[in-house]
Amino acid sequence: NPVQDMKHIGFIATCLFITACSDPAERAAEQALYQGVQPYREQRYADAEAIYGAAAHDSRVAYNLGNSFYQQHLLDTSLRTYARAIELSTGDTADVRCLYNMGHTWATLAVYTDSLVGSHERTLDDMRIEGNDIAQKVRQLVLRDSIRLVVQRLDHLVDSALAQSASAYKSTLRLTPHDEDARHDLASVQKRMAAR
Repeated sequence: NPVQDMKHIGFIATCLFITACSDPAERAAEQALYQGVQPYREQRYADAEAIYGAAAHDSRVAYNLGNSFYQQHLLDTSLRTYARAIELSTGDTADVRCLYNMGHTWATLAVYTDSLVGSHERTLDDMRIEGNDIAQKVRQLVLRDSIRLVVQRLDHLVDSALAQSASAYKSTLRLTPHDEDARHDLASVQKRMAAR
């Protein structure tokens, strides 16, 4: 059909014109968004990270970079990258997606940290101060007290991570009040907070 062919040619010409007129930073962002999809889908998150990292000056690319970090269990880096994506955004839907993912990342951090608390508490329960060697008993006491201090700090981190998660989900709901996933996840986090 000649009309469809003309529309197709016009679309291609428009895309080429936009690409030719855009600045190098925009072209780098578009290229990163295009090239990063395949490695991310193939779960080659480090490869996707390298591609997205080259153009993280764009909020969309920074969001994808944050997702790549999350998939590699680099939670702190993921949180910083989502925050950077929000700084770079112009108030578009990236804010909502970043806030939601921040809530999820904080909740994941709380779960991981809580499992460490449980592991250290089991170590404390199994620990016995025994033997006749005074130096050995002192080392065991110091180790026990050090583990208790770590448990206290980890407990504080769990509480803080849950509070940050709840805050991110609430911010998501302020922007998208009908987001049922955010509402459900907020309720789950609040339930965990109440159980502590």
